Amino acid sequence: MIGWRKGKRWLVATLMSAMLSVSLFDPIGGGKAEAFTEANAVQAMDDFLNTFYDPAKKYFYTNSDRQIHSHASGPENGLYTDYWWEAQLWETVMDAYERTANAEYYNLIGDIYDGFRAAYPDWESNPFNDDIGWWALGALRAYDLTGESRYKDMAKDMFDFIWQSWSSDFGGGIWWNRIGFLPQKNVATNATAAVIAMKLYRVLNDNDYLEKANQLYDWVETTLYAGDGYIYDQYRQGEGVKDWEFTYDFGLFAGASVEMYKETLDTSYLAHATDSVDWVCRNMTTDGKTLLYEGPDDAPLFKMIFARNVRKLINEAGQTQYKDFLAFNASQAWNHRRDADGIIGPDWSIAPDDGYIQSGAAAAGVSILFLAVPDNTTGTVVAPGPYEAENAFKSGVNNEPNSLERAGYSGRGYVAGWNADNTYVTFAVNALAAGNYDLTFRYSAGAGHAVRELQVNGAAVRPALSFGGTGNWSAWDTVTVNTALSAGTNLIRLAFNSGTGSSNYLNLDYLQVTQ
Repeated sequence: MIGWRKGKRWLVATLMSAMLSVSLFDPIGGGKAEAFTEANAVQAMDDFLNTFYDPAKKYFYTNSDRQIHSHASGPENGLYTDYWWEAQLWETVMDAYERTANAEYYNLIGDIYDGFRAAYPDWESNPFNDDIGWWALGALRAYDLTGESRYKDMAKDMFDFIWQSWSSDFGGGIWWNRIGFLPQKNVATNATAAVIAMKLYRVLNDNDYLEKANQLYDWVETTLYAGDGYIYDQYRQGEGVKDWEFTYDFGLFAGASVEMYKETLDTSYLAHATDSVDWVCRNMTTDGKTLLYEGPDDAPLFKMIFARNVRKLINEAGQTQYKDFLAFNASQAWNHRRDADGIIGPDWSIAPDDGYIQSGAAAAGVSILFLAVPDNTTGTVVAPGPYEAENAFKSGVNNEPNSLERAGYSGRGYVAGWNADNTYVTFAVNALAAGNYDLTFRYSAGAGHAVRELQVNGAAVRPALSFGGTGNWSAWDTVTVNTALSAGTNLIRLAFNSGTGSSNYLNLDYLQVTQ
């Protein structure tokens, strides 16, 4: 029984506030001044396997220190990764094999499958249909790469099994789980199943699966797609649609749309795919390019799944405009790996500390290096900005709920007012060269004059940075500070300090950095 651990649902309050506290690491900076090469990707994979893979068990450890911590829901009380994480790490190996044709990675495809079947001999006992779907999807990819029928057969059995959870409730769709836990039908289950069904149709030449793929896609499009690239996460019984914004929802809808486009050549499907990816590129990056940190546990896997579907959009639908986006994220991930063991953490813009790193987060960093095409250049990568506050690293600070929709903000939201000690917003900013830079903060101070402490790389440069009152919460203004930044990664933090004498709230929209 693994349902309690579904961080993307059960702990959604934490994820919706986008990093209210430091869960697994605290930003320490230290980005390296280099891009990435093919050899870097292979090195990252070697470091990942050395740290997480148990060749005797043919299975991945949950944590880099091989101890049990949070997310303790896999084999041996969580020492090893759980059902759906292992499926994603299996695909990381396939990401590496597709890029390199390395025989070691090819052999791992079969070994990891064997390890999974040994750990879960009764795969049907997992009550979560999306978990089973991830393995069916991976199995079809393994079949494509190896031609071994065991993968095709398992994918068919798994899809047929979860299809039994289709119902007419809410107009159709497959239930997320079979035990009535948080009853919902979501993107993760249904868009993934649509892709599986379409692939089975092609592999088996069975029109029944084409019909099911169309039913699944139509339900997602009709029920969860709001248009202009925006996709709701789920339809919850008694509550309706949930506007929880996770990168993988957009990626999965894009991936399913690509499958429909390939079958029909109807460009409306392709428009759905590019619109959804564009929405994330515009709204879910920390700096205009780098995919945001979404939280611990399940959440780091989300952007890996998103990136994998972006690569699908490039490879299978010719949308090469996203190549630079993937390459930039790969450079960020590589530049912010940990020196001690080469492991990449859950935030690609900040180097992790020396604590344990979860395998899902580390695998995401490896996958992006294989999903992107190396540019083989050196030099610090600098994003255009702005640095959206709602996507920054936060401690004790909330994003404003979408339903309030105060006028005039940038991106998908803003940071709602905060006035308690030890709360802050941290932006990771790359600078090409050391020098003085203008830091411009866009804000709203409807309750009147507010004060925050400005820190750069751990040192207070403005113990009392003043933000003048804006009259109301829908009015916005800016404050600009000129200060020195180092070459490479800089951590710019706005923190509340009761010692300044001002306890008024502050809404923060974004930071813009110019020289």
